[in-house]
Amino acid sequence: MSLRGGPRDGGRTRQAVARADGGVPPRALRQLLAELGAAKRRLFEETEVLRDIETRVRGWDLSESFQARRGQALRIAAAVRFGHALDDLHGLLVRMSDSRLAPAFSARPASSSRRRLVAEIRSELRYLQRAFDGGNLLLATALESFSAP
Repeated sequence: MSLRGGPRDGGRTRQAVARADGGVPPRALRQLLAELGAAKRRLFEETEVLRDIETRVRGWDLSESFQARRGQALRIAAAVRFGHALDDLHGLLVRMSDSRLAPAFSARPASSSRRRLVAEIRSELRYLQRAFDGGNLLLATALESFSAP
């Protein structure tokens, strides 16, 4: 197998193509895209659990001590799971800002497959950004459940 590339990359070596693409292999970008998708699904699932619990507990008679304690326990458990999902997303975003991955997002990748992967990753990040911009009320409700006596 030759180190020389074919007509698609103008005869450049694989190392030169990798440097032009930010040095990040497509496998790493696909893995990152999969992790972002998993984080998004987990946040969506935990958000739905929070909403379901809020809806269910609103119909309870919270003046009864058992139901009040049970409702508080359900809210706290759901908020903790949501918090873990947020922590996992935060860890992923910290890893994304790692100096090895940063060039893949700052420079325009030379290959079309890498451009597509980077575009999909940016799309996932935009989705998460919009979700958090619109999700402040839900976050406030989750935090409120911790401050209630």
